[in-house]
Amino acid sequence: EGERLFTLTPAVQICDTDMCGLVGKVRDELVKGEESFYWPYISAMEDHLVDLPSIWNEHERSLLAGLQPTDWQRHLVWYEHNCEGDVNDAHHLRAMLLVVARSNGNDNQSCMSPFYDSLNHANGNLVNTVNNKNGENFEKYLTQPIPAGGQVFNSFGDSDVGRLFRDYGFI
Repeated sequence: EGERLFTLTPAVQICDTDMCGLVGKVRDELVKGEESFYWPYISAMEDHLVDLPSIWNEHERSLLAGLQPTDWQRHLVWYEHNCEGDVNDAHHLRAMLLVVARSNGNDNQSCMSPFYDSLNHANGNLVNTVNNKNGENFEKYLTQPIPAGGQVFNSFGDSDVGRLFRDYGFI
């Protein structure tokens, strides 16, 4: 309890004060590929399938009829209208999905943060970490002891399962 798990400096995170700007930065790094400073982080996400309902076809989304929330295409609409993003471009779409499903932040900025976004989600008493801002650095601390072989959990918020499914792709 109280042990710092990691500290992330601004240099290892991709951040922006605007979500559209963050998607643009991630897209630019995806385009650079192995030439990107962030390639070790970005390449680790290459195998991470982000299968949000917003990119499902109409038949697949029809299977969600009657479930909440009903705005299953929310992220596509946001990206196309607010960011003028091109969801038909593979780099645009991948960057948008990664930012929606894996970014973290607050009212001042949103970031793609290595290590942080690899923690599993839990709520209630299972959450065993807390975030801390130390100057420009982002830190993660344990809030309770974790037994050998135990998991480190983060919380994506105390939201209903429909929102978790829409925004992160899991229940």
